[in-house]
Amino acid sequence: MRLLVISDIHCLSKDIEKGGGYFGSTGSDFFVEERSSRRNPILAVLHACQKMSPKIDALICLGDLAHQSKRLPFMQAWNDLHQLSRELSIHDVLAVTGNHDVLSRAEDVLDAETRLEFLQTVNPDFPH
Repeated sequence: MRLLVISDIHCLSKDIEKGGGYFGSTGSDFFVEERSSRRNPILAVLHACQKMSPKIDALICLGDLAHQSKRLPFMQAWNDLHQLSRELSIHDVLAVTGNHDVLSRAEDVLDAETRLEFLQTVNPDFPH
């Protein structure tokens, strides 16, 4: 069985950054608005795999798709992973949440619950 494992993308959004929506240092230099394989690591994986044309059985994402639990970057990264799986004819997309996906450092328990509820509404379905 051949697996493609992706982890700790920590993608950002330029719009959120402009509004001061991130606290502390940035997560990565991957912004969801970047749609070229030179600037988007998910698209870069697609580009590299298309050149090799490997048969991959499953894509596994080990969490932290977005930085600091931001919804827009999370949704774009999740959709990009599914696009990657379609382009490479990967049947199974498996994932676990990372601490940046579920607002693990939320001081308010209701904020963390809201984040879990959001993950239950993501399409394509995110495991929950």
